[in-house]
Amino acid sequence: MTCRGILKLVSCGCSIVGLALVVASCSSDKGTNGDDAPSPAPSAVTDLRVTAFAPTSVTLAWTAPVNDDEHGMVSYYDIRYTTTDPEPDDWATATQVQGEPGPLPAGMTQTMDIDSLAYGLTYYFGMKCIGAEGAESGLSNLAEIELPIDFAVAVPDSALEAVLRETLNKPTGDIRYADLVPLIEIIGNERGIVDLTGVEYCENLVFLHVNDNLISDLTPLSGLDSLWALSLFNNNISDVSPLSTVVSLEHLIIGENELTDISPLAALTGLAVFRAHYNDIVDISAVQYMTRLEWLDLTGNQVVDISPLVANTGLGTGDEVNLRLNPLSAESINTHIPALQARGVVVYY
Repeated sequence: MTCRGILKLVSCGCSIVGLALVVASCSSDKGTNGDDAPSPAPSAVTDLRVTAFAPTSVTLAWTAPVNDDEHGMVSYYDIRYTTTDPEPDDWATATQVQGEPGPLPAGMTQTMDIDSLAYGLTYYFGMKCIGAEGAESGLSNLAEIELPIDFAVAVPDSALEAVLRETLNKPTGDIRYADLVPLIEIIGNERGIVDLTGVEYCENLVFLHVNDNLISDLTPLSGLDSLWALSLFNNNISDVSPLSTVVSLEHLIIGENELTDISPLAALTGLAVFRAHYNDIVDISAVQYMTRLEWLDLTGNQVVDISPLVANTGLGTGDEVNLRLNPLSAESINTHIPALQARGVVVYY
């Protein structure tokens, strides 16, 4: 990674168990002798460490500890962090991460990626292990990392780099995180852009227009939770799953691509304008959940059944739906379209 930060491994023994600010605990479901005695507490992790970091994420690693002689594995981990210097009893109020990995056999290295952190802050991570009967290990050592405040952003696509430099009015020098964060709008139509890597740092982006390019991978857009209008007309897009998390979107233009599956877009319930014309879409079930739609353009697809439009309770007076150049079924034409029209929907077919 190109980021610079401060990385520390802070030892934590039994005498500072009160610092349990990030904890994972473990135990077994029986005593080592197979009787009804409580299982012994598992061993504490002693080598918790940060092995990689980016401006807003870290990767933790540790060695899976021993639980007891019979079972050898803990039941689950509890990992937490704080951004203040740890004090006694801080573990109870520390932030617990989600999605900790299941324990592996004792002695194996485990890792976990933690995202959505804040740049420029110092984080303290710790863990405990918990066994089948709830016995907790002691607190692990604490892993400390200071995430960088600013950094140079890699933009591998030269065409996108040129667009960003024009937008920033920065012809030379590194494109930095601090440059990108304030951006509200990027217009990069007909520029030969292939790769959007770098745009993920435009965290306040509201408008992105990159029509008539060669884009196929939308992954860099998946975390842009301020994005309101996205125009991707005439690219090489077949996978829209990265957009399933961009629930702020209200205007999405993705016509003339290679779409067959729009099911991930069911999460975009706030869409008001959705133009997916001239693709190869057959199943429009996702549209059922877009209850704020005002303009839907599905011209030139392979849609047969439009019953999801009838099921969309938000479609009503003044809303417009374009279904021209689709092989609509007789039921769609004779039953569903009249049902929509009776609700005041303007249907073109």
